[in-house]
Amino acid sequence: MSSSSSPSLPPVIADNLPSLPSPSEVKEEVAVATKKSLSSLRDFAAGGVGGIFAVLVGHPFDLVKVRLQTAEKGVYTGAMDVVRRTVTREGMVKGLYAGVSAPLVGVTPMFAVSFWGYGVGKQLVESNSTVVNGQLSVAQISTAGFFSAIPQTLITAPFERVKVLLQIQGQKELKPGEKPRYAGGTDVVKQLYKEGGIKSVYRGSLMTLARDGPGSAAYFATYEVIKRRLTPANPDGTPGKLSLPAVMAAGGAAGVAMWIPVFPVDTVKSRLQSAEGNPTIGGTVRMLYRNGGLKAFFPGMGPAMARAVPANAATFLGVELAHNAMTKISGFYKYTYIMSPTTLHVRAETKPLEHRTAITPTIAKKLVDAGYVVNVEKAPLSIFPDSEYEGTGASLVPTGSWVNVPSDHLIVGLKELPEEDFALKHTHVQFAHCYKGQAGWDKVLGRFHRGDGTLLDLEFLEDEHGRRVAAFGYHAGFAGAALALEAWAWQLTHPASEPFPSVSSYENEDLLIADVRKAVEQGRAKAGHLPSVLVIGALGRCGRGAVDLCVRAGVEDIIVSRADDKHLSIRLQRRSLTSSTQKWDLPETSAKPGPYPEITSSSVFVNCIYLSAAIPPFCSPASLSTPSRELRVVCDVSCDTTNPHNPIPIYDINTTFEKPTVPVKLDEGGPLEVISIDHLPSLLPREASEAFSAALLPSLLGLGDRGSVRVWQQAEKLFREKVGTLPK
Repeated sequence: MSSSSSPSLPPVIADNLPSLPSPSEVKEEVAVATKKSLSSLRDFAAGGVGGIFAVLVGHPFDLVKVRLQTAEKGVYTGAMDVVRRTVTREGMVKGLYAGVSAPLVGVTPMFAVSFWGYGVGKQLVESNSTVVNGQLSVAQISTAGFFSAIPQTLITAPFERVKVLLQIQGQKELKPGEKPRYAGGTDVVKQLYKEGGIKSVYRGSLMTLARDGPGSAAYFATYEVIKRRLTPANPDGTPGKLSLPAVMAAGGAAGVAMWIPVFPVDTVKSRLQSAEGNPTIGGTVRMLYRNGGLKAFFPGMGPAMARAVPANAATFLGVELAHNAMTKISGFYKYTYIMSPTTLHVRAETKPLEHRTAITPTIAKKLVDAGYVVNVEKAPLSIFPDSEYEGTGASLVPTGSWVNVPSDHLIVGLKELPEEDFALKHTHVQFAHCYKGQAGWDKVLGRFHRGDGTLLDLEFLEDEHGRRVAAFGYHAGFAGAALALEAWAWQLTHPASEPFPSVSSYENEDLLIADVRKAVEQGRAKAGHLPSVLVIGALGRCGRGAVDLCVRAGVEDIIVSRADDKHLSIRLQRRSLTSSTQKWDLPETSAKPGPYPEITSSSVFVNCIYLSAAIPPFCSPASLSTPSRELRVVCDVSCDTTNPHNPIPIYDINTTFEKPTVPVKLDEGGPLEVISIDHLPSLLPREASEAFSAALLPSLLGLGDRGSVRVWQQAEKLFREKVGTLPK
């Protein structure tokens, strides 16, 4: 028989067999699994440090609580009596830290499993319910918290049993020469196993779960809610870094919230785990109620509450300090990724006049220091010359080489890929502009689908508060308002036959401001007044940039607004500016949807609204066709030109740096032009890139473990959802 021939399966069978993964897919899955395992070592270590902090701070309180819970009625008069008699009989350290060995040995796996279980719980919640704006609700956090108690009980129950028995044996008055029943934690386990096997060691497991399930739900929910409330805002509106005192405050409050609903359960658990013989849950509950009524379920409540704040504050302090220390330790990240380093390939931008980059030299160095391999394509258009990447640890590679690199390399860029038709096999991090029904969206997404590639769209990377982790909005608004003011002045000082000329990038903001101020003064001399400017969406990043530009350019009449998508209305305020004062006055509210007459009566209209839903148009050819119209320039910074819900339906093409404006044909009124450049921040490419890249860095550092990092999980989930809408 020829060796070249081989039997084949019938088509009906072969077509229904599952396909085997490709070698690259297997390699990627192994790499992801390896990185997850290595990443968990860091969580394990930090959790262990947090647990040790909690035990060292909280154990004396816990000892007092347990002795009050397990002592017969009348033995102690209160918590201070327990402390006094314990110190007198056993000494300060030995007495108050009796039984501390068991929790010290158990805290590392217990805390590691608890936080691991919480992470798994959040993943399950995200997979089986709707997450609004990338932020779990209190109910969803509580569900994930309850889940964390299930695996944790396997470790907590036996250690709690050992701890309780060691804590209460100190209450017994020993006769001269008499030794304690248990010599230590290991001795407790040996005797329990000898007496009743594994069942005796795990006595009280059900009550431990009954305590830790609701307790963990309240614990994590309270911590997340208070953490969100205490998180400061950065100047650009994004969430800032939580201070260590704030972390401790949130942790302390979480500890109190954990104990309040479950303290009676803990009392029953302590009695079960310390009693002789074979007690039952029902029998223990009846005995407690018979001996002291409801009050009997709350002995030691004071010490427990007193312990909850410092112990849990110390827990989160320890975790945070451990994470900070490991971050600073040289080579830690390199060790984390050494088995399978992640390669980031920075793609050169090819769009004309696009001078920005997603990863600046400064950020490239930080990524290399964190253990990533960074390859940067030589980029003739970039504001950052190749020489600036020298010394960063990144490697310079040929322009356009991303096409042929291994499929496990992550391709990082900014703007859309050139319009080609070949399938995409890589994971691309970029702005793609194909998720909102834009023209050609199906062709763009189809390339990823055909090549088994993935799109992680930068526009939709959101933090836990639902805000974009990084955006060019501020500089887009800044540049857009600058060009709009220059275009207004150009109309006044040049004949209609001379269109607004081409523009190019500036080295810095000061040079741009100087040109804008000069143009505005020329327009003022011709018109006899400064332009009035309306900025819709002024409270976002983009709007703040537009308003700041107008202020620095000397404009004295700015109407700012905030778009309210829910009620489809615009709230307007006029901001009056003079050379010496700056004040707010004349609040105006429009309770009806657009079109808005304020647009018609302004010289310049800058649209900065981020379009997330269909809304009535802000203006229309009909609303603008009036002899009294003051409006001369519209800058649509959002640039939703091909979006079917474009709120400015008076133009249908994008403009460019070469041809910045397009005229609007209207029946009446003076000239009107639209600026709709989709890469406005390139007017200030260096400053815009530096701000964007720095904001993106925390997310980029998670790319190596993107399968377990929320922001990247959400981005990939959204990609899969959008691919599912492709025409069959």
